[in-house]
Amino acid sequence: MTFADILDPIPQAFYSQPAWGYVILGCAVVLLLNLRNYYYIFPYLADCAWQWRGNLRLEASVPRTRVRDLSCGVTVLPLALIFLRYDIAPLVFVLTWWLLRRILTQIFHPNGKGLQNYDAAGRSGMNYFILYGLLLLPVVAALWVFRVPDLPFRVVIFAMSGLFYLLFLVRKSQFLQSIFRPLTVFLYLCALEIIPSALLVAATVLV
Repeated sequence: MTFADILDPIPQAFYSQPAWGYVILGCAVVLLLNLRNYYYIFPYLADCAWQWRGNLRLEASVPRTRVRDLSCGVTVLPLALIFLRYDIAPLVFVLTWWLLRRILTQIFHPNGKGLQNYDAAGRSGMNYFILYGLLLLPVVAALWVFRVPDLPFRVVIFAMSGLFYLLFLVRKSQFLQSIFRPLTVFLYLCALEIIPSALLVAATVLV
């Protein structure tokens, strides 16, 4: 029995190469090895979701930020496979979106007052991304067990992505209001978050 047989009814085209089986197995092993880190960091991530100052409390500890950074990298692996399998968004678009945000963040980087909070706000996206991944993975597993068709599968993934991104925008705006005036925060979010994300969604829909 092959991985393609085990994962039926996932289309054979995606798993037609034997290497995919090893990739999936490798992701599962990495996730299992990182369970302890997820367990350690989850309360702090929940604090970040509850209030924006939770991000500052997480950033105040070097060990926590190291675990957060590692867990973020680990979470990318299974989510990339899910996005590939269900054609959520071409990875080249996602990478372009990420690079564009990084470049704009450096261009609009402030000097002096509020520098530490600005850097923490920029890194806060990792906190919400890990939470998103930890909740999306069991949802995807449940949908697969019940053999949910691809279209509603995509709708669920898009809906969860939108909700977590909205949570991230709300918390980041609160974060930035401790540094800048409301108009500056609005312009910042439009330039660095809303416009690049709108372009990503538009490109994904049109392709």
